[in-house]
Amino acid sequence: MKILCIDDVESNRVLIYSQLKLIKVESVTAVSARDGVLRLLQDPEITAIFMDIMMPNVNGFNATVAIRHLGFKIPIVALTSVTETLEMQLESMAKGIDEYLERPIKPSKLVEVLRRLHPNEQIENSGYFGQKDEIL
Repeated sequence: MKILCIDDVESNRVLIYSQLKLIKVESVTAVSARDGVLRLLQDPEITAIFMDIMMPNVNGFNATVAIRHLGFKIPIVALTSVTETLEMQLESMAKGIDEYLERPIKPSKLVEVLRRLHPNEQIENSGYFGQKDEIL
């Protein structure tokens, strides 16, 4: 499993990269939708995308449409700080987004989404979170 994390905010990229590393999931990052598409075209080992929705120039919805038009069928997870509304759910589904992760990301939710996306893969979560589902 290898996740491509596309986000224009450096601290967000560092955080999701660190969270994935803690559960032993390989990831690479991209600073923009354009950079993300180029990464995807160059790296056939990418199995899913975590996409920021609110990016300048090309937002996550439009980037998802472009990725789908290129023929990629891998799962795309929207990362957002905005509480998901029914309107956003419908737009996401229409554009080809498979899942949502709301920031701040709870460790249990991250693991849950990864297990849904890759049911045949072992997701290592020992040591990632303890008794409480602390937000990272």
